[in-house]
Amino acid sequence: MTEFSLDVRGVGFAVQPLLGRGPRQAMHLETQFKKGCHAIVVQDEAQADAFLLTCTGMRRPLWGRVRANQHDVYNSPTARAQMVSLYREELSFDDDFMRQRVTGFFNWAIAQMHHGSSTGRPRLPVALVALAERRLCDLEPQERRLVMCEIAFCHPAPRVAVLYEPWSVLGSTATLSPERRWLEELRKLVDLGAIVLLVTKSEEQAARSTAHVLHTAFIGPKKRPWLRRSAL
Repeated sequence: MTEFSLDVRGVGFAVQPLLGRGPRQAMHLETQFKKGCHAIVVQDEAQADAFLLTCTGMRRPLWGRVRANQHDVYNSPTARAQMVSLYREELSFDDDFMRQRVTGFFNWAIAQMHHGSSTGRPRLPVALVALAERRLCDLEPQERRLVMCEIAFCHPAPRVAVLYEPWSVLGSTATLSPERRWLEELRKLVDLGAIVLLVTKSEEQAARSTAHVLHTAFIGPKKRPWLRRSAL
């Protein structure tokens, strides 16, 4: 059986403001991701959004196609259903969900991941208990990111996880710091065989999550971010 991959070779990433206003610049990345953790270090937020949104099928590439096992991510709901993500900004939820409480939305998202089966479904994470009765429309930006981060970590078998600095929204527990919690969740994702794409502006944080340099990744008008892959 062919190993699952996320192929971004020949793809042009549109670097532009998150809401689509302003000039676009092209960014290029020639690689095929396989299972394991890969950290992509970017210079600014626009580069981060370009990578995050394009790899998860939320933004059309300038050219080429992002392929998850040969399926065009932008045009394939099936491919997107195998992904989890944490964006730099979770701007809003669909109108159908905005009046829902966090508990209801979490249960709905988990049911989708488990294809309606109640077997093995996780309970509301401790980190979301304080938000349980809040409506999604009333959440602050970082609270929205926390909800999506915890949902991503609850997926039973993600093929691809595209995450922007998850440690920035995780809180401390009695035994784990936010960074330690992130490393624990990262190991779980890797053990499940997922392709983990960690997007960050911090080379130091990337180095804590990854092991060795693969190659220079983006080719753009500014500095060149680089790519690392972990040995987990």
